[in-house]
Amino acid sequence: MGNCEARNGGFVLFTALIVVLVLSVVATIIVSLVLNDSMQLNRAEARLEANYRAISGIEVARALLENPSTRDARGVFRGTIPEGGSGSFELVEAWQDGDYWDTGIQLVRDAVQNALQSSSNDVAFAIFSDSSGTEFKIVSYGIRSAAVESMVLNLAFAGGAYEFPVFDMAVFSKSYIGIGGSSRIEGRAGTNSIVPGSVNIGPGNNMITGTIYVGVGGDTHVNPSVDPDGKSISYPNAVVTRTNINNSTWLSNHPIQNLDQEREYELPDFPDPPPSISFPTFPTFPEGLPVHGNLNVSGNSTFIVTQSGEYGNISVSGSSRLIFNLQGNNISINANSLSVSGSARIEVNGPGTLTLYVDGNASISGSGITTLNSAKLNIYTDGNFSASGNLNVELSTLYSKGQTQLGNSGLLELENLFVDSNQAFSTSGNGTIRVASQALIKASSMSLSSGTMDFMNGSKQQFEIAGTVQLSGNVNMNGISKGVMNCSTLNIQQGNINLASGGDMLVYASTGFNMGGGSTFNYGGDRNAVRVNYAGTSDLNLNGNMRYTGTLHIQRASASLGGSGGVYGLIISGGPTVNLHGNPMADVTAVYAPNSTVNMVGSATVKGAIVADRFVATGSSTVVFETDTEDLFPPQSIGLIGDGEGDEEIEIWSR
Repeated sequence: MGNCEARNGGFVLFTALIVVLVLSVVATIIVSLVLNDSMQLNRAEARLEANYRAISGIEVARALLENPSTRDARGVFRGTIPEGGSGSFELVEAWQDGDYWDTGIQLVRDAVQNALQSSSNDVAFAIFSDSSGTEFKIVSYGIRSAAVESMVLNLAFAGGAYEFPVFDMAVFSKSYIGIGGSSRIEGRAGTNSIVPGSVNIGPGNNMITGTIYVGVGGDTHVNPSVDPDGKSISYPNAVVTRTNINNSTWLSNHPIQNLDQEREYELPDFPDPPPSISFPTFPTFPEGLPVHGNLNVSGNSTFIVTQSGEYGNISVSGSSRLIFNLQGNNISINANSLSVSGSARIEVNGPGTLTLYVDGNASISGSGITTLNSAKLNIYTDGNFSASGNLNVELSTLYSKGQTQLGNSGLLELENLFVDSNQAFSTSGNGTIRVASQALIKASSMSLSSGTMDFMNGSKQQFEIAGTVQLSGNVNMNGISKGVMNCSTLNIQQGNINLASGGDMLVYASTGFNMGGGSTFNYGGDRNAVRVNYAGTSDLNLNGNMRYTGTLHIQRASASLGGSGGVYGLIISGGPTVNLHGNPMADVTAVYAPNSTVNMVGSATVKGAIVADRFVATGSSTVVFETDTEDLFPPQSIGLIGDGEGDEEIEIWSR
């Protein structure tokens, strides 16, 4: 009986344990399901919030494009959108029209995502456009916790109210055309004017070969004309006039027609200056390094450094050597100043990276600096930096906060050049300076004389110069890929600026732009690759044997272009006069100056087209119409987008 009760009790206990175990498993499953549902809900909420933030970035970007004051915004932006309020955004990296348009959207995605994940912001977006600035893509990322969502919006804005081409005639003027001497317009010519004598054909061997168009309702006779008996007939209201019936006899049977409509050519808005350069953060100099005194290496001596340290003044002179043996390590050296002179040199033996932090000035001459065995060298100086002599120097990064002089007859190779200074930047000597990646230069002035500065088709080249950029001594600036120059005056006297294949450059000159001697700027290159915006009031004189290929936008000054040189491309002028003179311009050139007087004198020749308020040609000057001019320079290339508002033609969303 007792054994039976014990067995029954054991069975009950076993059953209870089984029940408890089952309940525990069930409870665990329920808790797990609840937690899993909760986590999925949290993830879903995070992804939904990240998606909303990405969409908000799209809307902020669209608002920038629709605002007249910010419609030229291009680049990467990041910021935060708080609940119930509008956010604030900062420009991380500025772009130009055409940047990354043909290289695929993934590069833009990477740039936006990097900007987002390297900050505490929750929204980042990029605005980029085609080279004409009429089609856009917006790439936006939003983040919430670990969830990241993206959106892409494609936009195209309709240009506007232009019902006629800009350049479909050799010459079009709003109010007056006058030709004399032996000047010629080879092609059609037209004017809005119906005022008698608005097309004045002076005495001499001059001619308009194509149809002459006069304003709507204007008298299409020639004054004076000739009757069948050879007598003069007066048409006092005729728009086209000549001296007498025996002058310019080709006019007797020449086609003259009325325009279908009055043409209203407008000046585009003059662009704003480029934004300031966004520099990498200048590093905080290391503290707590082993402290040493001054390090003077002179005579024929050799000194070897294998560890990080803080020094006073470092001086290497005579024929001595200062050797840094990195042995696979990264070494930091903090010094008050650095000087290499005589035939002395610094050797950096890798592998590894040596970083020199100089509180004061750094001067490198003598035999320079040699890097061996995959060693890398960075120099950060809070003072001035100079390199001179017949030296070869290879640096990964040079970052200078003071006056910077790169003068040598050897080879100076840099991966990155950063100059963030309110003092001068200059180069000299007949050597070569190569900057393989980024060149960001902010200075009070910039002077390049002789030698070559090669930017090697690097990622960007930006120059922010408070005063004058001077090129002289046949210096060459080569290999510009993404160039932006914001300066007071660009003065190219005896130098050459050349772009890399597929490169582009924007120049904003606030007070002066000069070219002379045998200087060239993008000569023989793509006429759409360079744009100079000149905002000064002083007369613009591009004379001598200079050559410029690109767009030249003159805000308000008069211009004199020609001599034995030429401007090839597009000239936009808001100044009172444009004077073209000198030897022929051999390439297609379009002059768009709808409020200006365009004067052609001497032997000046334009192959292309001219739009002006008044056009006057004398001497043996010639305009030869090229049929592809209107295709080369459509309204958007000039900056004309109709009424400026535009309508969204397409809107394509994608994840």
